[in-house]
Amino acid sequence: MNGRSAVRLERLREAIRRHGALPLADAATLCDVSEMTVRRDIAASNGAIVSFGGHLVMADNPNSRSPTISMRRETATRRPSNVSARRSCR
Repeated sequence: MNGRSAVRLERLREAIRRHGALPLADAATLCDVSEMTVRRDIAASNGAIVSFGGHLVMADNPNSRSPTISMRRETATRRPSNVSARRSCR
């Protein structure tokens, strides 16, 4: 990890501590880098910061305000109405 990456990670840690969770897009804006650079930085953070549902959270803080699994599951299980119509045509 280079010095710039370490500075960005510290900036992200502080923002996550203040807000509980940080959207990936906001993290990129905060650090003035691309979302991919933020992803590379958190990959180099040895698991201290993780990405969950497009938000960055501290891995050791179970109380982070991040999207809930039930919300994600509900969204993932919705089907477009035309799926059943296509199946009935077979």
